[in-house]
Amino acid sequence: VWISERRGVFRAIDAMNITHISSENHYIRIYVYKKDSYLIKSSLKDFYQDQLSKYDIFFPLSRSIIVNLEMVLKVESNQLFLKDQTIIRIPKNKRDELLELLGVFKY
Repeated sequence: VWISERRGVFRAIDAMNITHISSENHYIRIYVYKKDSYLIKSSLKDFYQDQLSKYDIFFPLSRSIIVNLEMVLKVESNQLFLKDQTIIRIPKNKRDELLELLGVFKY
């Protein structure tokens, strides 16, 4: 995945190391496992369509957050725990789809 850090400066980020992406007004913040986060000017929807939709590991959890399914450690009730210690609330309307994509069997 390529991002523009500033005018004329581009950086490659290994998509597998992205833990999640959140929207912040007219920007998005890309969180990279064991590294910095990057703030870039883009909408979450555009970034997903242009850069991430070709990967089956990314799941748009809501209009404001995308998670890397490979970075999920645990699902507990309505919370998602990521490898970088981030805890994200799971919207009720996305929970079943998320569990299915993770291959979780409900007992």
